[in-house]
This record gives sequence, structure tokens and C-alpha cells, in this order.
Amino acid sequence: MTQIISQKSNGTFWVVALLIATLFLLPAGVVKAQTDALKSAIQNATDSVNKAKEAEDPLAHKQALQKIIDSSIIRTNEFIGRLTLLRGLAPGYEELRDAHAASLRSFVQHYNAVLSKLGELEDVDSIKALAAELKDWRDSIVTPEMEKIVEFLLVFQGRSILNTANNRLRLIEDDVQYLQEVKEFNIARVRALLNDAAELLKSADRLQLLAEEVLLAQADPEPAQVIQSPTIRTIVSSSLIKVKSAYKNFLEISGVVRAAINK
Repeated sequence: MTQIISQKSNGTFWVVALLIATLFLLPAGVVKAQTDALKSAIQNATDSVNKAKEAEDPLAHKQALQKIIDSSIIRTNEFIGRLTLLRGLAPGYEELRDAHAASLRSFVQHYNAVLSKLGELEDVDSIKALAAELKDWRDSIVTPEMEKIVEFLLVFQGRSILNTANNRLRLIEDDVQYLQEVKEFNIARVRALLNDAAELLKSADRLQLLAEEVLLAQADPEPAQVIQSPTIRTIVSSSLIKVKSAYKNFLEISGVVRAAINK
């Protein structure tokens, strides 16, 4: 029996350690994380253009624009990879993922076409004109589509985080059920924390489902049924706040259990 308790206790400590690590790895700004890289790329591109403006050198302008395009291609391919990793999607979401991926691939083709054209240009005015065309295209075509793709990824990132939290809850419930039979500890407090965590995750799941519904509704809106709803970012953010609160309960439970085991 002592050996069994020891094995189970070690398992509990492993769970506790994993929970603590997950809690502090859960980013507070996860809802905007996908767009931070895009903002950084835009800032880098702006810096490159500003440097080129300082010298009316065709080569400097060409290199600056090429740097912008190369960075954009890399970033676009990264998003294609993220979309490709989403497997087993329900009908509607799979088609939406494929449509977004197709848009991104067309962006890469356009960037490569601009690169080819850039290689043929020799004077500053022509290079500036091409840069202006690229900016207009990005503002009118790329940016709106990228916003939709970021929201699409956020929804499924939120679902993944929520699924992980529910798995943690079930694992802790199993350990608590076992430990209360072999160790004396404040089971009433632990049960209250578990129940609260379960309710938080149920609420998070309802918000997650709403985000998924809004995602599909925005992808195929019906003009006759315009419904004012919170943004996907707001909904996912609210869901993740509840998940984070559940993890705080997990952390407190780990403290109670650890104290009991160390007696």
C-alpha cells in the first residue's frame, strides 16, 4: 500500500508541476499575439523605406523594397503553415480554412511577381511607383484578409487551450478522488475549488461556441439578418480569462494537496 501511495503521490506532483507550468505559460495577451508579428513586420518595413528615402539611390530603394517583400512572403508562408496544421475541422470551418489558405498562396504569387518586376527596374521613380502600388494592394486586399485569418486562428487556438484545461480538470478530479481515501486534507475546500473551476470552464465553453458561430456567420453573412454581436477577439478574450481563473483554482488545489502529502 505504501508503494502504491508513493507512486500515486509522485503522479500527483507531476500533475501539479505541469499545471503550474501551464498556468504561467498561458499568455495574458493571447488574443492579440497573432497580430504582434504583423505589426513588427510593418514597422521594420517602414524603417527600411525611411532609410532608403535618405539617399535617392536606386539600389538602396530596390533593396529596401525587396526586404519588405521577402519579409512578407516569409510571414505569409508561416500563416499558411498554421492553417495547414488545423485538421479534422467540422464542415464549414474546413472550407473556410481552405479558402484562407488559397488567399495566402495567391498573396505569395503576387509578391513573387512584384519581385520579378522589381528586378527589371533601374530608376528611383519607377521603384517608388511599384512600392506605392504594393502598399495600396496590401492595404485594400491583404490587410482585411489577414484580419479574418488571425480571427480564424484565434478561435481554434482558444478551443485548444480550453480542451487542455478540461483535461487538466479531469486529471485533478481523479487524483483528488484517490487521495481523499488515503490522506487527510481539506476536501471541502478542494471540492469547492473544483466545482468553481468546472463552472468557469463551462462558461468558457459557451463563449467559445459563440465565437465559432460568429466566425461562420461573418464568413457567409446574410444581408437580411444583420445581427450586432461582440467581436471574435472580445469573445475569445473573455473565454480565456475564465480559463485562466480556472487555472488559478488548480494552483490553489495543488497547494492544499502538497501540504497534505508533506505531512
